Amino acid sequence: MPNGRNLSEVAVSSSPIQVEVVSPEGIIWQGEAVGVTVRNVEGSLGILIDHEPLLTVLAPGAAEIIVEDGRREVIAVAGGFMSVFENRLSILTDHAVMGHEISVDEARRGFAKMADMIEKGDYTDEDEHLYNQYLAQIRAGEKYAELHHLS
Repeated sequence: MPNGRNLSEVAVSSSPIQVEVVSPEGIIWQGEAVGVTVRNVEGSLGILIDHEPLLTVLAPGAAEIIVEDGRREVIAVAGGFMSVFENRLSILTDHAVMGHEISVDEARRGFAKMADMIEKGDYTDEDEHLYNQYLAQIRAGEKYAELHHLS
């Protein structure tokens, strides 16, 4: 029973999830959704209407937002936090990019460079941050290409 209500109450009273993806640059995406999928530090996590309250740490990856008409928005999220409460979902991250704006090839090149530095132990916190940004962009770019049947 979501939020202590029975299923008939949920079916009658359910409204879309109000979603906001926010970075230091501002609101990256805002709108209504019927579902959201993200990666937290434990794995993939799906959020549907009337989800229980939740606060979680996000891993670098793709946030997939399913809007009411069935469209799917994909956003690269380089870690951060997500909160869910009363059909309001907020993703707060240092870096986010819309899937359609990502060049997977460029992200792969940047990721390979950062991975080499990290493997050698010759990196800064900023380098690790860039590594996570590129990883998120690769995952989101690939997801976007898969959903839109791009090569």
